[in-house]
Formats: sequence, C-alpha cells, structure tokens
Amino acid sequence: MRTFGIILVVLGVIGGIYSFNMSTYVETGGEFIGEGAFSTYIPRQSIHNLDLADQRRNYLMISGLLIITGTILFGFGSLQNSSRNIDASMNGSFISSGEKKCPDCAEIVRIDAAVCRYCRHQFATFTGESDKEMINENTPIGPESWKCEKCGEVHGSEFDSCWNCGAEKS
Repeated sequence: MRTFGIILVVLGVIGGIYSFNMSTYVETGGEFIGEGAFSTYIPRQSIHNLDLADQRRNYLMISGLLIITGTILFGFGSLQNSSRNIDASMNGSFISSGEKKCPDCAEIVRIDAAVCRYCRHQFATFTGESDKEMINENTPIGPESWKCEKCGEVHGSEFDSCWNCGAEKS
C-alpha cells in the first residue's frame, strides 16, 4: 500500500506540473475578413480561452486528489506495517532486543531477568566461570538430570551428551 501511495503522489506531482504549464490562451487573427473594399484586417492577438481554463482547473483538481490519496495510502501503509509488528509481538514471534521468551510459559520478559515473573522459571545467567561453578554446585541433581564428569555441567535426562564440552553421558 505504501508503494501504491508513492506512485500516486508522483503521478499527482507530474500532473500538477503539466497542468500549471498548460496554456489557456488561443492565438487569433492575422487575417482579412470579407472581400474587396469591404474587407477588414483582424490583428493577431492572444485570447484567454475559458474551455482551456476549465481543463487546466480539472487537471489541477485531479492532480491534487492523487497527491492527497497517495499521501493517505502511504500513511496507512506505514501504520499497517507497525501494526503487523504489534500483532506479531502479541503472538510472541516478535521479540525486541531487550527481551526474551520464557521456555516454560512462553511469556516475554526482560533479557536480564533471572526469574520469570509469570511462572517463576529460573533462567541460567552466566557472567563468568565462577558463576558457572557456583550454579552447578548449588543445582540439585534429581533422578531425571545428570552431571558431566568432564566439566561439571548439569543436564536433563533428555540429553545424551554435554552441550558445554561434548562429553557423552556416563
């Protein structure tokens, strides 16, 4: 819709330029009327033609209408694109750079959140090796999880190898 609006604005501007440069005068005269002693010379002159003036006015109105319609379509086309982003964010497929999706409840939370405010899911945040070791030491290993012998990373039972070092589950 934005592209169609731009095309209409360009056509309106071109039509406006054409109609402003359109002449509304007609050249008359430069000839003799009658014959013999009763002939009269009509001098050459420019006369304002009302029909051409009406055509010029009509072209200007159409050009103005094209410009206004194109501007409106361009504006609504821009709003339509931003509403797609809003609709996408409501569906969860659009996440801004400062947000992330909770893997448990699929709600959007801030990127630096340690706990989801909706379902209380705890996100693993690693700022360095000491934090990683502290989290691994304090993470309870349940019957469904296992700890890598090589690097100490805790994994769920659905994993057969360590995502951190690639070691196989033992």
